[in-house]
Amino acid sequence: MIDQRSMELRLGIALAVERVACGEMFNDHLP
Repeated sequence: MIDQRSMELRLGIALAVERVACGEMFNDHLP
């Protein structure tokens, strides 16, 4: 159970980081 929770937390953090990275890239590309 603990391993599953840690995996979910890691996935959530990874998704959040990807969203921030994509947002920064889109903002940089926008004029």
